Amino acid sequence: MATAWVSVGNMNISEAAAHLGVSPDTIRRRIKEGTLKAEKVKTPQGYRWEVDMSNAPAAPMQTLTQDAYVASLLDRIASLELELESRRLEVQQLHAIMGRKALPGPSWWQRLFGRRG
Repeated sequence: MATAWVSVGNMNISEAAAHLGVSPDTIRRRIKEGTLKAEKVKTPQGYRWEVDMSNAPAAPMQTLTQDAYVASLLDRIASLELELESRRLEVQQLHAIMGRKALPGPSWWQRLFGRRG
């Protein structure tokens, strides 16, 4: 998938996040990592970040097309369904074992409080 590049100038963190389709925390992390250029600008209210978007991608970078992503999710669902069925069988087996082997003697709470059933 090709990534479009545009020249849009400077934006604040919220605008840059909306432009790239990511969260503001991701923008802050990219600034810290150096993958996005930004500078702190003094305003009457305090400081704010201005992100240089002149070389930023116009859309979020995607490694999978939508069809490939859906296919990977369907594969994951199928594997989880198999695991769920396996767990159901384990639970059935445990119930069968517990039904055959009743523990002899009083339960733990009867032993703790000295009551006999």
